[in-house]
Amino acid sequence: MGEEAAAGLRRRLADLEAVDAITELPWLPITYGHDGEASIEFHSGYSLNVVAIRGASRMVENQMTDWTTVDRIKLVGIIKP
Repeated sequence: MGEEAAAGLRRRLADLEAVDAITELPWLPITYGHDGEASIEFHSGYSLNVVAIRGASRMVENQMTDWTTVDRIKLVGIIKP
């Protein structure tokens, strides 16, 4: 990972630390997956893979994670180009 990507990662982690839920950051490029998974871009081609911590989230009727209620996430990986 280069210096620019590392700086982007630091900024994105600071963004995440500053809010109670990732939905409070609507300008972030976030892709929501199934089973409480999400991908958050932090630099062109680089993304953080996160999951909602069990017990920190609620499900809506269709069994999808209600991300507005998730107050803890776990970083499970970084996707790089």
